[in-house]
Amino acid sequence: MDFFEKFKQAEYDFTYGAEDDPEHHNALQVGIVAWFYLDKGYTKENRARIAEAWQLYHNEFGENLKWGYIGDPNKSQSYRAILSRKIKEIISDSFGESLFFDWYSDAGFRYASDYSVSAGSMAGWYELTHKNVSYFGFYIPVSELNHKIHLQKLLSQFCNVLQPIHGLLGLGIQQCYEKERYQHLEHTICQQFNCVDVINSNNSKEMRNGFRSVNWYTFFNSEWLNKLGGLQYLRSALRNPAIDVTPYSDGVIIRAGEWPELGWVKDNPYPELYVKVNKVLKPIRTPKIGSLGYGSIAGEIRFDKNSTARWLSRFDVELPPTGPAPEIPKR
Repeated sequence: MDFFEKFKQAEYDFTYGAEDDPEHHNALQVGIVAWFYLDKGYTKENRARIAEAWQLYHNEFGENLKWGYIGDPNKSQSYRAILSRKIKEIISDSFGESLFFDWYSDAGFRYASDYSVSAGSMAGWYELTHKNVSYFGFYIPVSELNHKIHLQKLLSQFCNVLQPIHGLLGLGIQQCYEKERYQHLEHTICQQFNCVDVINSNNSKEMRNGFRSVNWYTFFNSEWLNKLGGLQYLRSALRNPAIDVTPYSDGVIIRAGEWPELGWVKDNPYPELYVKVNKVLKPIRTPKIGSLGYGSIAGEIRFDKNSTARWLSRFDVELPPTGPAPEIPKR
């Protein structure tokens, strides 16, 4: 069974229709998610990097975007309208101040989208005081994996442009804007699919203490690579023809296999390559990230600090050896 067949088989278990129109819109779904965590996103240089990353996404997938906002979510507008206002210049000129934008292929605060591009960066004084990080992220549907060689090259371009501290690309929950409303469903999905990430725009200072989780692609900058032991050590530790280690201008990208994994608990909860990459990278994984959710509000189960800690360590398992069994000695 190939990747697309497996994904189709599991799709019912991680797709939730929108409350008002489940036949035509989803509130929550799984697709390809990419997230880049950035240091000093408020500076003029780094706002220009965010603008360039938006341009890169727009050039590839912008024709699918319809609706969203920049600055104030209460002032949503069509994507075509904002293009006429030179969005790249708006992003670049925002340095020093807060910047937030979300653009979606499906219009509506409670609708998940196949295509989306987002960024969040607090004002300089806020980051200097609270030590949070900035982020840039995007969604695309799994159908784009029909062009996965191009996607790998595109990821390298994003990393070269953004110079992230660390980040990931792989299967993840594609959320609507009002994602807090569906945190209990996110928890349910993550209990069933270990390789499906849940981002929740976590940008707290804990993101400075290491990467948050492995995925199909995991990447980090040269500072973390050197703390781990350098490129030669990494290649030696991850020696496996199915694991790809690709340097970029200020870091390294690791791909765990030819295709992303679901980590479906009833099928293959701990994919060997994800476990191997996790084991090697564990020394530079952040010890904690707070919580992926708000905890229980009315009896439903959401992520809290304890369940988030368990989720972070979900690949800390020992797999049985895959080599041939030793011969039984003759009597």
